[in-house]
Amino acid sequence: MLRRMCVVIAITAAASGCSSAPQSGTITGKVSVAGKPVKGGIITFKQATLDGVTVTTEIKADGTYEATGVPFGVLQISLVTNPPILPGDSGSVKARVGAMAAAQPGQELTAEQMRAAQSNIVIDAGPQVPAKYNDPFTSELTFTLDKPVDTHDLDVK
Repeated sequence: MLRRMCVVIAITAAASGCSSAPQSGTITGKVSVAGKPVKGGIITFKQATLDGVTVTTEIKADGTYEATGVPFGVLQISLVTNPPILPGDSGSVKARVGAMAAAQPGQELTAEQMRAAQSNIVIDAGPQVPAKYNDPFTSELTFTLDKPVDTHDLDVK
């Protein structure tokens, strides 16, 4: 009788979630447009559920990214690249400053970045991601994360 109770307790403990398996992971990769790496922006991974967790991270100047704390499961992806600055276009300057700031959360822009964003010179922001990829619901980009570390390169047209 005592032995049977010990077995039942052991099975109940195992079934109650004593597992230490991770529930989130890290995704690394490179973002490009028609084979050319983007030169900065943000990438967002959203769980494909109604109230899913969202993780956003910077796309670096070489097109690479590293997103940590991404929940396991099916993820919807959105991409936003830094807009170029056009001569005399104050709207582009404001958009560029905003995009630079968003891509570096918690970090102040460098003096060089601010001068470049506020000048009237053309800044090559690299290839631009089409607008349909700016929203996880219209991008049609998905990825299934099912291990602690994975790689996902994206090349959009």
